[in-house]
Amino acid sequence: MRILIVEDDPTTQKLYEAFMIEFGEVTTANDGKEGYNTYCDAYEKGEGFDLIFMDIMMPEVDGLSAVSAIRDYEIEKGLSAEERVPVIMISAMDDTQSLYQAEKAEVLDYIVKPITRKDLLKCFYKCGLIEPEEDSDKQQQV
Repeated sequence: MRILIVEDDPTTQKLYEAFMIEFGEVTTANDGKEGYNTYCDAYEKGEGFDLIFMDIMMPEVDGLSAVSAIRDYEIEKGLSAEERVPVIMISAMDDTQSLYQAEKAEVLDYIVKPITRKDLLKCFYKCGLIEPEEDSDKQQQV
């Protein structure tokens, strides 16, 4: 599994990376612009991502704008809705307006910080990237 984490805070970025590394290859980007470019470059090389975790509030290009640009790129490339990369929006904001904007941007899920291992597993299951049985032993150990 290839995961892209787009997060502007280096400490948080490293924490997410540590959580997710056991599930596959993790690539990080520091803001929405870098995240968009990283996604497009990987797609062009035939090394697309299976999942993107995108922070909503970032400098230069925010997460919602980056997701919108990614969706436009996918449409331009002729990808169907089923072929588009699942995006999980991560935010410190737990408000209806942010949730509505994320839904409108076609994100699969919206997680309010701080995220937990349980939140990540829920996202992986929801995307169909892992089966619940694959992690049952690990869940008991946490």
